Amino acid sequence: RSTLFPYTTLFRSVRSRGAASAPAATGATLELLSRHARPSTDPTIARAVAFLRSQQRGDGSWPDVAGGQLIHGTTWAIRGLMAAGVASTDSTVAAGVNWLRVQQQESGGWGEAGGSFADGGEFVAAEATAIQTAWAVLALVDAGFADHDATRRAIEFLVDHQHDDGTWFDLLSTERDSAAGAWYRNDLHSSAWPLLALARWAVAIGEQSHDKMPAALRLISDEL
Repeated sequence: RSTLFPYTTLFRSVRSRGAASAPAATGATLELLSRHARPSTDPTIARAVAFLRSQQRGDGSWPDVAGGQLIHGTTWAIRGLMAAGVASTDSTVAAGVNWLRVQQQESGGWGEAGGSFADGGEFVAAEATAIQTAWAVLALVDAGFADHDATRRAIEFLVDHQHDDGTWFDLLSTERDSAAGAWYRNDLHSSAWPLLALARWAVAIGEQSHDKMPAALRLISDEL
């Protein structure tokens, strides 16, 4: 109850301002609620899953606030659906995963333009960033693709782009303040999300094929 209270307060606040429902927020909420309820029987979770299905675009992606940030919206939609018990073979999840795989760059990373480039609501590719690559990795891992070539290439991208001091740094503005209508970058997020993605992948792949992990990630897996 104490865990859910702040989120309940937040949702009431957003709703009071007339904000439209968003796939990314719905997916994140599904992941939270699924830890405290039975996904197969809870009507709130069923309604949220139905909402995500209805909001998926024809190409398999989901939009974020104001139509931009398709990588972010798709990541959270997939994670929410998986947390709610939807199978990885489900057509909605499969279409989302396929969209992410199509947008992966030769470098192994993902990049999407923000700012005025995203005003049209369509995907605009940009230089791959650590934070967007981490988002995609989290979705692929949750969908059961930890041992897929696309995920391994993304992991290599994150490892190769880590700075000597242990951080990641993105030049592009990849996050949006919907209230202010402004795009920005968050240096803390640019390091935190890759760390989370690497840890989630290390745990998942360690359960499948421990010997295939790079030495550093094998150490993470061993400690966990």
